[in-house]
Amino acid sequence: MIEIRERQLRKGHPDIAVSLNNLAALYHEQGKYSEIEYLYKQSLKIKENQPENNHISLTISLNNLAELYRSQGKYGEAETLCLRALSIRETQLGTDHILQIVSII
Repeated sequence: MIEIRERQLRKGHPDIAVSLNNLAALYHEQGKYSEIEYLYKQSLKIKENQPENNHISLTISLNNLAELYRSQGKYGEAETLCLRALSIRETQLGTDHILQIVSII
């Protein structure tokens, strides 16, 4: 699926980031931990290189990578990513938006 998207879309297209993120989430559910971090980081890299790199979709990748780190006991790295996601959501949505809960928990 990733290869097909890369052939059809320009390099660094946001849809490729979505596919990478979804594949990483699937691997996480299956316990295939060896590739998850790489896929989440690739997704994050693509989203960070978009013109609007403070978009809400970026927070999804930040939170997913943070959750992986949390499950591995890498609490410092997880906290850094969660705080970044929270900051983006506060800027984009305000402090009272329901999606703020995702970054807080």
